[in-house]
Amino acid sequence: MDVDLVATGNRVRAARLKAGLSQRALQELCGLSQPTLQRLESGVPTRVGLADLDHLAGLMNVTLEDLLYGSAVRDRVRVAARTRGATEVASALDQAVELLELDDRLDAAVQGLHQQAVTPDLAVPTSGSSQARGRDLAANVRTLLGLGIGPISDLPEVLEQLTGVDVGSTPMPEGVSGVCATDPARQTSLVLVDSNEVADRQRFTLAHELGHLLFAGRAHVDAVDGRRSPLEVRCDEFARNLLIPQDGVTGWLRRAVGIAERSRVDERTVALLARHFGTTPDATRVQLDRMHLLPATMASLPSGRTLAYRYGWGPAFDSEQAAANQPRVPRRLLDRAVEAYRAGRLGVSALARLQGRPVADVEQALATGCCCQVAWGHVALT
Repeated sequence: MDVDLVATGNRVRAARLKAGLSQRALQELCGLSQPTLQRLESGVPTRVGLADLDHLAGLMNVTLEDLLYGSAVRDRVRVAARTRGATEVASALDQAVELLELDDRLDAAVQGLHQQAVTPDLAVPTSGSSQARGRDLAANVRTLLGLGIGPISDLPEVLEQLTGVDVGSTPMPEGVSGVCATDPARQTSLVLVDSNEVADRQRFTLAHELGHLLFAGRAHVDAVDGRRSPLEVRCDEFARNLLIPQDGVTGWLRRAVGIAERSRVDERTVALLARHFGTTPDATRVQLDRMHLLPATMASLPSGRTLAYRYGWGPAFDSEQAAANQPRVPRRLLDRAVEAYRAGRLGVSALARLQGRPVADVEQALATGCCCQVAWGHVALT
């Protein structure tokens, strides 16, 4: 296969920048002169051989094939963003693809820790309205996992347990709530949510994406661009009923405030209910409306932060939000990357880039055996 020198040069430049290296820094590592690297990146013929390119690829944590011909993973990955009218979604999609590219490369460096497809013994409704199917699937999930009618404390764990899909968070452009990406050749998927959003909205996005995976199958990615397709309605209904089930609402109202009548549900009650189940005020309001418990005067609600300060847990809300805004690397992917680093098959710069941390910080953490907070938990780096 012929090599396109200009395209190869562009890929070398892109890989160098992703690795956080200047031309001078790469020159010091690889032994090629800086003018030679400049010509290579410009697509000008040089005397750089395949052995040199293979060495460069290793230094930048990509494969030789990726430099010469482009990423096969990128060509086959199916990615969709859950958006609210956003126009700049390319960077969010690129982050998901980049993580799957790294996971693909780690196959040659780590023998185990592959993503394992899960086929839960779960009845997925195939008839009825979109809303009814969403509610029924949520009830089936709660029954399967023994969740009862209470709040779900660890939603990423539920998603990973049911599907085997990796979960993480990262800053995304405004209006992009999440990304679901699948490499069909390797049956590997991941879900990323926007770490800039409030914690409760992140939870709803995760629950919505879980609905997509359960309804449509592991390798399916359904584009979301603001149109309300039946599948979107179904997944919204699933997410709401998974997070705040109607039986749970009824039980909490009777137990906590001793009411069930619509006339006695006020803003404070809705705020406390949302707090209890970890849902947004809007999702809580919609669920109460579905149950005919929402007063006609309550057509909208303030933000969750406003309600938190109005009714007594403002500082706690801010503390929880600060934690939710920290990007989290997908747990299994980070586990594989650390194993590859220990085996000398992955550079520390790639590990630092994956975590979004300075190289010096990662080196210190690895040397001291510290843990770093990633992926909704802690992964030991010892």
